Amino acid sequence: MMPSIAGPDKPAAGLIPPPKRTVVRTAWRDGESAVGTRDVPEETPVAFTYNRATHAVMLASPSDLHDFAIGFSLTEAIVRHADDI
Repeated sequence: MMPSIAGPDKPAAGLIPPPKRTVVRTAWRDGESAVGTRDVPEETPVAFTYNRATHAVMLASPSDLHDFAIGFSLTEAIVRHADDI
């Protein structure tokens, strides 16, 4: 019973957004500005469905989704062992 990580309109595997994006930032220190970049984590809605029923929707970073699905399934006692998936 492998969980579906998104609904029927889920993007193709290559279209999953990266787990972070880099943005330009301006920092103010001691009355002076400094321009640089900063990494900002991305979050995307993740829906876990089992047997066509949505069990949960959470915001998550789009990395390690497979491990997230296994951990969630085990923690919520949807499966007893990772091998059950």
